[in-house]
Amino acid sequence: MDAEHGPWIEDRQEIPYFALPVVTDMDSLARDVPPVEDKLLSLVGYTGADPYPIFWRYTSINMSGALRVDVGARLTGPLPATTAGNTGVLPAGRYLCRLHQGDPGGVAKATGRLLDWAQVQGLVFDRPESDPDGWICRLEEYLVDPADAQDPRDWRIRIALKLTDTPQVQHLAEHPAAVPEPT
Repeated sequence: MDAEHGPWIEDRQEIPYFALPVVTDMDSLARDVPPVEDKLLSLVGYTGADPYPIFWRYTSINMSGALRVDVGARLTGPLPATTAGNTGVLPAGRYLCRLHQGDPGGVAKATGRLLDWAQVQGLVFDRPESDPDGWICRLEEYLVDPADAQDPRDWRIRIALKLTDTPQVQHLAEHPAAVPEPT
């Protein structure tokens, strides 16, 4: 059974990353991205000794059209010796987060509930003015290596959405359980 924890707000520092871009759609996302993850892990030299580094950074989401996703890995060492991808920095700032534990097929609904909750709270996401489908930083962070958790019910996926840097509701970070989530 899937479980969710949160929401909460956390302050994050910049994180350097290496990513392979994917353009897909909602129907093809689960088919198109996993092979790219495998390629990425080999490029960054992941051995299983370090924390699992994979994330999906949605840079543009059109639910009835194209999804632009950077399949990325946090860098803790040198850059991969390839020109197949791109490097960047996940921006520092405040992020609204939720932890989804269970089958990755439930992440879309968990994200929808998080977006609905944020709207009720009056939170504002950091989005580019030039792209109505764009996001400055919208992440799904895969916290468990699928090789270590063959049962998808054991997967942990943190959803992290960058908030604007303008002042917002301050009491959420101090008392996230004080504001009920809509049902």
